[in-house]
Amino acid sequence: MCVMYLEFPGYPKPSVRWKFDDKMLKDSDDFKFLNDGDTFGLSISDVFPEDSGTYTCIASNKWGESRSSCTLLVHDGMRFFNVITFQCCIYGFCFFCFLFFFV
Repeated sequence: MCVMYLEFPGYPKPSVRWKFDDKMLKDSDDFKFLNDGDTFGLSISDVFPEDSGTYTCIASNKWGESRSSCTLLVHDGMRFFNVITFQCCIYGFCFFCFLFFFV
């Protein structure tokens, strides 16, 4: 299992979409979209090497759009935990994004 979380506070509340490389993801049994207040997430139920690639979270509301991307590397037999924290700014409003990976 792999879970990615980001904090995207905003007013009005942003809508969030997820991309894998150049393909838009759909909420499914394999890729579950999570939301709890300002926290948005993506859960990948079974992680395989072919899930390696760039995942992009796109948050948007009437004031604009912000994108945050990360690269997930999956190797057979390897498990890892990684946390990435970064600051995103859009139209003068800044917030922190946290990505948590559990594989």
